Parts: sequence; structure tokens; C-alpha cells
Amino acid sequence: MSTLFNKISNAIEEKATKYGIMGTENVSVTLTLTDDEVANELEGTIDNELNNEHYAWEREGNELIVTYTEDVKTNQVPSAHKGTKDSRTMAAYDGFKGGATVAHVKKLVGKELASRLTGHELGLVMSAVNRAWHEAKASMGAEMIDSNCVWIKSLDKGIEWTEVGAEYKQVTEVVTSEFSPPYKSTKSVKVKDGEFIPKFVEK
Repeated sequence: MSTLFNKISNAIEEKATKYGIMGTENVSVTLTLTDDEVANELEGTIDNELNNEHYAWEREGNELIVTYTEDVKTNQVPSAHKGTKDSRTMAAYDGFKGGATVAHVKKLVGKELASRLTGHELGLVMSAVNRAWHEAKASMGAEMIDSNCVWIKSLDKGIEWTEVGAEYKQVTEVVTSEFSPPYKSTKSVKVKDGEFIPKFVEK
């Protein structure tokens, strides 16, 4: 049994005792891990001791949220809590998952609220915000249906625009991740704006 798992078990037992939580109820605890625990113990603890029907976990940076239930027949641990916070957020979010859209929806939710929610809860809130955002746009008679097209209901037509004459350059950067070794990524970066040419489009 790892030192980290002992730390998790003690936190769960302490909370269950303090609040009188019974075996048929879930107990969730949040622990702030040291860099050493993340580097040397976390992966083994998850694979060997948390990888069963009694536990679910979610991680964001050095914060680890663990949910435990003793009586899995009565109250199963929600699988929605397994994985990183970002992966759980995107699994629960049912809107369009393009990078710009997701970034905008997260901006509407706000950093303070997002930090207080689990990944699964954040995904549900983002879904609700995304639906409200699109409904509000539709009620105004126009809706962005692509990154370069706005649909105008009263005309039953869209305005699409194309950028002509923009200049780009290739930029290579080193990408680091906790799940893989550093690697190089090359992408195009705009260095000069072009001219936008609009046109009407039909359905």
C-alpha cells in the first residue's frame, strides 16, 4: 500500500467520521499533492489502488479529487469523475467542440465558477451556457453558423466572407505534456491581415 493511498484513505475516513457519512453514500475529498507525489506515486496509486469500483478520481494540476463508496451495490461511484478535469469536462459538454467555441464558452462561464466545479459539472454548465448563447443569437435574427459565415433569418440567406492576401509564416515550438515526452509542433501564424471579400450564400 503506497504512502499516497494511505493519505487518501485517512482523508476519506476523517471526512466520513466528521460528517457521519454512511457506507451507502459517496465521500469526496480533495487533496493537494506535492510534486514528488505526482511524479513518483500518483500513477502507481491510480493503477494499483484506485482502479476499482469503489473509487473514482479526477485530477487538475496538483489537485486530486477522490470519490469513494463502500456499498457499490446501493450507490455506484459515478464514472463521470474518472480522468483529468479537462477530459471529464469535454465528455460532459454536448456543444460544438471546436477550439474557438470551447474557449468562448469557458470565458462566458468564468474562471472563478469553473475552478469551483468538478470536470463533469463544468461540462454540464458549459452545455447550458452554449445552448443559451445560441438561443440568444437566434432570437436576434442572425446566427454565426461557421467561422466565416453569418445566417440572416429575415433574408433567408447567409453572408460569407473570404480573406484574400493574408500572409503566414511557419513557427515551430516545443510542446510539453505530462502524458508524453516533449515534441516539436509546427503551425502557421498570420503575420499580415488580408482583405475580407463578402458574398451572399443560399441554403
